[in-house]
Amino acid sequence: LSRVSRHRPHAPRLHPHLRSNTRERLLNYTCLWMHAQLRAIYPHRTEFIMSRSLPKMSTTGKEEIIGVDEKYDVKPTIKKEVTKSQMDTNRGCSVTSDAKPDIKPKIKLEHSTFVPVGHTSPPTKRAKILKPQTPSPLKGAPSCDREQKNKTAFPGFARPTRQECIATCAALVSMYGSPSQEKLEAEGTLLEKKNIRKTVLDSLVGTILSQNTTDVNSHRAFKNLKVKFPSWEDVLQANPEEVIEAIRSGGLAEIKTHRIRSILQVLKDEQGELSLEYLRDMGDDEAKAELMRFKGVGPKTVACVLMFSLARAEFPVDAHVWKIAINLGWVPPKADREATYDHLNKHVPDFIKFDLHVLLVRYGKEWRNDVGALKKSLKGIS
Repeated sequence: LSRVSRHRPHAPRLHPHLRSNTRERLLNYTCLWMHAQLRAIYPHRTEFIMSRSLPKMSTTGKEEIIGVDEKYDVKPTIKKEVTKSQMDTNRGCSVTSDAKPDIKPKIKLEHSTFVPVGHTSPPTKRAKILKPQTPSPLKGAPSCDREQKNKTAFPGFARPTRQECIATCAALVSMYGSPSQEKLEAEGTLLEKKNIRKTVLDSLVGTILSQNTTDVNSHRAFKNLKVKFPSWEDVLQANPEEVIEAIRSGGLAEIKTHRIRSILQVLKDEQGELSLEYLRDMGDDEAKAELMRFKGVGPKTVACVLMFSLARAEFPVDAHVWKIAINLGWVPPKADREATYDHLNKHVPDFIKFDLHVLLVRYGKEWRNDVGALKKSLKGIS
């Protein structure tokens, strides 16, 4: 019985009407059910099971085994006549008989097929375990790439709104004037100095030199590098110690030298020339992926190259922009720089990205990222 229970833990309960019947009737029903289960589990040992599982027969010498209806997709009702000699054989008695053993009916296990004689309660269907199916894409549904592109680092964070970005840019313009690219180049405050940084590779190297230092130091380091090594081929062929000495004013000279020479070597091996001008023909995502594969080039450096050199609608996030965005409540307080860039680059309107970035950097340097003066200017505009 324990072995049957392990294979068939869903054994049906006895019908309530059987409680008033005799003990013999109850045992007959139980043995019939066990016989059916064991005969299904051990079909090759039918003779052994028959000799030990059949109940005592009534004095009429007949046994009725009633199956379920055909509507449950199982074998139809089966009635079998059992003679007295067969009864003795089933009980284990040595009775000689020429009668051939009857063919035993097959039992289908999808349902509880046996019910006691005299009861017509239908069997209960067993629940089928269905494998989970992958839903097919709906027609007209947005593609995964489009959904991924529209997602931000903070899905439930609606700020900054379009109106907030435009009002903030207008407030900063009222404080510092319009940061047109021609004006910044003339004043010498833009990273891309006029007549100094012309190519995309110049912009990438200059942005690497500006990492973890001030604009004044990075500009001096780039100028010294171009004076000592007029071409990038000279930088690649030169002694690394000479390059380190040329950019020492920019800080972290050893690390930056290794990164610059590594980029030059990759371009030499793959392109045959030291140039990144092919990025101008690429889309924004392709250009980002191409630049990000270089060691030491992160999202902020890539965004600066795309905005300043390729004139793309990008919104770089440096330390000043990052802290001001947190103080204004544009991103959660624990947001990191990369998540802040991903969030703001999707919320700031394209036509003010250049102006807003340059003005926020200038404001952060002057006010040490405190937004008190900016909020007062915003109240004056509203």
